[in-house]
Amino acid sequence: MMGVTAFRGGLVPLVSLRILLGLPATGFDPGRARLILTRIGGVVVGLVADSMKAILRVSPDILDPVPPVLTRATGEAQIEAI
Repeated sequence: MMGVTAFRGGLVPLVSLRILLGLPATGFDPGRARLILTRIGGVVVGLVADSMKAILRVSPDILDPVPPVLTRATGEAQIEAI
């Protein structure tokens, strides 16, 4: 948990992707960070990424299975493909 931010009249919790992926907390540059809003279990959550180059819309037939590192938790997040 990094904190919260205002969004559409409410508050959205901010979670570090760096920590979720088991990367070191050091080296984070807030000036380059990007916020990815997603819905997890009916709740909007902000995933804070170090940076982002592009958002790609791709055909479902070229998606790969999710790496085990992203499915190790027992929370409600369900990533179907990557």
